[in-house]
Order: sequence, then C-alpha cells, then structure tokens
Amino acid sequence: MKAKQKLAEKYWSPESIRRLVITQLKGVSTIVVNTVTKEEQSFISGRDAANFIGITRGAISKYMIKQNFYLGRGFLVYKSSTALDDIINSEAYKEAIYKLENPGGKKYTHSESAKEAIRKANLGKKLSEEMKSKLLAGKKAKSKVVLVRNNETMEILEFNSALA
Repeated sequence: MKAKQKLAEKYWSPESIRRLVITQLKGVSTIVVNTVTKEEQSFISGRDAANFIGITRGAISKYMIKQNFYLGRGFLVYKSSTALDDIINSEAYKEAIYKLENPGGKKYTHSESAKEAIRKANLGKKLSEEMKSKLLAGKKAKSKVVLVRNNETMEILEFNSALA
C-alpha cells in the first residue's frame, strides 16, 4: 500500500493536483478521438490521455504546445478549449494527414531555378563505369516492358522503356 502511495505522490505532486483542479474549474479537458471509429473520450489531464493511447506524456505535450493537437497511433488529441474546425483547417493538420497517408514519402520538390542550378553544376562531369551501371540498374528497375506487334508480319517485339 505504501508503494502505491509513494508512486501516487511521485506522479501527483501538490503542484500537478493544483493544475488539474484549475483546469477542471476552467472546463478544459483533453479530448481523444479515435480516427477510425470517430469515438471521443475526455480526460482531465494530458497524462491520462497519453496513458490511454500508450505513449509518453512528453510526446503529446510537445505536439500540443507546438500545434495544439497530436495526431498519431490512430488518435487525434486536442484540448477542449480549441475548436476542432480550427485544428482541421490548419496547415499543420493537413501536413500531419499527408505524412500519415504517405509514410516515407517526400513532399519537397526542387524549384525550376534550383533544378537549373543542379543541372549546371553537373554539366560536363564524367561518370565512372560503375556509376553508369548503377544509374542504368535503377532506371531498369523503374522501367516497363512495351510489346509492339507488327501488323504485316505479326511479329511481336519487346522493348524496355528504360533503354528507349
């Protein structure tokens, strides 16, 4: 019993209890929405919300301070004092959704002037045979086979789009 009391004292210091009471008096709570089922749950603290999701409180806090919400692990977490429409219409939310839909995908593309600068920097460079073979291997991996039929002879020719 004493171990539980010490654990409670460690996590629920008088200062954290005071903050929870003030938060409750303001009527602010942490809302967790399951992004699949759209089911909402309300928690009095970010710590309880983090425990429910299964991540650390610091991970949620970092995003809540930075962009007023946390989106991950199938949950959207935000404070009840923030309007949900404001979150959904924010650029940070749209970027978070893009990252979830395109894991590992790159959103950044070079501008035309940057592409031109890169082209000029590489102009005149001699490629080693090893580098040429690596480039060709990558090109072949992305290539498609094209079948062409000669209507007169009925001969079918196979072409690799990378070598065209």
